Parts: sequence; C-alpha cells; structure tokens
Amino acid sequence: MVPTSNSCLWKRNWTNDSCPSLCSIPANMDIPYITVEVLIAVLALFSNGLVCGSVLRSGKLRTVTNSFLVSLAVADILVGVVVVPSAILSDLGIPLRTSPICVPMTCSLLVLTQASIFGLLLISVERFIAVMQPLSYNVFLRPARVCQMICGSWVLAFAVGLVPMMGWNKKPKCDSTPCMFKQVIKDTYIVYFNFLCFILVPLLIMLVLYGQIFWEARQQIRRWAVKSPEVAPECRDKLRPVTLRKEVRTAFSLGLLILAFCICWLPLYAINCYELFTDCYTVPGYITKIAIILSHANSVVNPALYVFRLRSFRFALRRALGCPPGQSRPPKDYWCAPQCPQPVKKNKDHGTLGKEMNTFLPGI
Repeated sequence: MVPTSNSCLWKRNWTNDSCPSLCSIPANMDIPYITVEVLIAVLALFSNGLVCGSVLRSGKLRTVTNSFLVSLAVADILVGVVVVPSAILSDLGIPLRTSPICVPMTCSLLVLTQASIFGLLLISVERFIAVMQPLSYNVFLRPARVCQMICGSWVLAFAVGLVPMMGWNKKPKCDSTPCMFKQVIKDTYIVYFNFLCFILVPLLIMLVLYGQIFWEARQQIRRWAVKSPEVAPECRDKLRPVTLRKEVRTAFSLGLLILAFCICWLPLYAINCYELFTDCYTVPGYITKIAIILSHANSVVNPALYVFRLRSFRFALRRALGCPPGQSRPPKDYWCAPQCPQPVKKNKDHGTLGKEMNTFLPGI
C-alpha cells in the first residue's frame, strides 16, 4: 500500500537521491482495517477447514471434483494464515524494506492468491469436461492426471509469484523504508505480467468455459424434457416450467461465480493500472484498503459458492457438526401427475447426463 500522501510531489521526491522524511514516519495502526482482515482470516480458516475435514472424513466425498475443491480450500486457508497477517504487518510498516524477509513475505501474497485463482480455473475446466464430455470424463481425469494438474497449478503459482525475488522489484531508497507492497513490487510487474497474463486471461477462459457449460446444459435438458420417450405427452408441458427453472438456477449460479471473481479481484488491479498509467497517486488510501479486503474476502466467498451449495457437502457438514442430516425434498410441482412416469428420478439412476447435471445444478 502507498503512504498516506497522495500528491505528485511525493512521487517525484522518491526519484531524488535524498531520502524523504516520509520514510521515517511510522505507520499508524488502522484498527477497523485490521479488525476486518482478522475476521476474514478466521472465516477463511473455519469455512475452508470444514471443507477439507469433510472430505477427509467422508469417503463418498473423495471424488475428482472435490480434489480440486480441496486444493482451492488449501490455498484459501493459507491466505488466512499467511496473506492476511502479512498484509496487516505491511500496513504497520513491519518489517523494514531492507529486511531479508521483506521480499519473500510480499511474494507470498502473490503466490497464494495466484494459487487460488488457478484453483478456480481448474474447477471450471473439470466442470466443462463433466458436462461437455461426460462419457470421456474418467479417461480425461484419471487420478494420476488430476494430481498432476493440481501440482502443476501450484508450481505455476510459485513460478509467477516468486518472480520479484529474482530482481523485478523496487530497491529501497533508505534504510527506514517500510516493507509495504507498493514499495517492493513494481507496477509494471503487477499490471503487465501478473494482471494481463495471469489474472485477465484466466478470467476470460472461465467466462468462455462457463458460457459453453450453460449453453450445453440448457440444450441437453431441453432435449431430454421434450424428446425423452419415457415422458408421457401430457406430461411434457408440465415438465417444461421445471426445465426453465433449472436453466434460470444454473444461470444464476454461474453468474454468482463469475461476478464474485470480478468483484473481488478487478478493483485492486484497476487501481494498480490507474497508478501505472497516471503520474499521480490520486487513489485515496481507504479505497485501496477496501480493494485489498475484497481480494482477501474471495477466500471466504469460494466455499460458499463452490461447496456449500452442493448437497453432498451440506450433508457431510451436518454430520460433522452433529446436526441431523435432514431430507432433501423436491419442489411440490417437480413431478408430473400421478399417472405420469417420474423421468427425473430415472434419469438420475440410469443416465450419465443426469448424474453430471445432478452435480452441476445446485439444489437438485
């Protein structure tokens, strides 16, 4: 984060050989900011810890999909353990820029946030294969290949996040310079390398994949509801509203996933782009802190959107917390009239697509 002074004069002073007096001013403790960050860390540890614990305790949850979810949960746990405390220390100006742990601590923010983003991308790829190529799902996503994909995402996250340690960072102007993110990481690295290549590109890929998933799911559900020979003709008109509700629910869920990603990450990188392409640091400090909080809050939003909407995880969490598992009841108008067959139930039991859509569509 930048110091409280937002004038162009402050930025020009850093180019001088002399050390400005602002270097020696200790950072004031921002109690509201620190409180919110601590709350985010606790929620991230609790929610993502429940996810990992549920998968470890329940054999039914040890699936390919949940392997990617656990990888994402581990990254989000480390965000709460490492990233948030590092951000708080950086806000307090601890340690100094000349400290040996300053650059590694700053790079840890990049590594773990990058691992979280790659985890989101892997989940979208897995869902794309599950819906678009259900018959080849087990061929494409064998356990060994899944392990390779997860390990590869972490290796790539470390490779991207540790680049500043190889020299692409700002040199300290004086010994009393605080170890703040903007005093360590160059704007060119953040914007051109990190944002354009490893934030914007994954976001565009996710948009394309989820768009294809929604379109294919819509087409398959519509074909099943209208042309399935097991469905009596008098029931097809009654099934169509249910199908439309499924499509709306799917669109809503996918919109939440993409919207959460954009809301949590794009404001911070928009600020970085603005500061790079302008001569003055005109962005107020409190706006930058809000953007940082949003990026960290993504680690709390991920379990709610990807995991807690899945019925199998909800049941596992109920059992882990000692609550009654409850029963999942369909909507009142889910079935046709009594004289009609129950195609949805049969599709779940015998259709590969039904199994995939049961996992894909929340609440079914």
